[in-house]
Amino acid sequence: MEQSTLADVFDAHVAHEFVDKNVEATMQTMTAEPYLLHLPTLTGGDGHQSVRHFYEQMFVGKWPADTRVVRLSRTVGSDQVVDELLISFTQ
Repeated sequence: MEQSTLADVFDAHVAHEFVDKNVEATMQTMTAEPYLLHLPTLTGGDGHQSVRHFYEQMFVGKWPADTRVVRLSRTVGSDQVVDELLISFTQ
C-alpha cells in the first residue's frame, strides 16, 4: 500500500476545511496535539481541544458559501508544505 505524502495529507486537510466542512475529518489530518496560529488574526489554538474548539466555533463552515480556494504556488520539503493560496468570497 502506498504511503500518503505530506502534501497529500495537507490537500485532504484543506478539502475537509473548505469543501467537506467537516471538523472531525480535518482534525484527523493533524497530529494528536496540534498547534495552530493564523497570523493575520492571531487566532487558532494550542492542543487538540483548543484547535478543535477553534475549528468548530470560528473556522470550519463559518466562511461564506461562495468561498473559493485556489493554489497559486507550492513548495514541498521533507517536513513542511508551503502553499500560496488565493481565497476569495463575497458576503
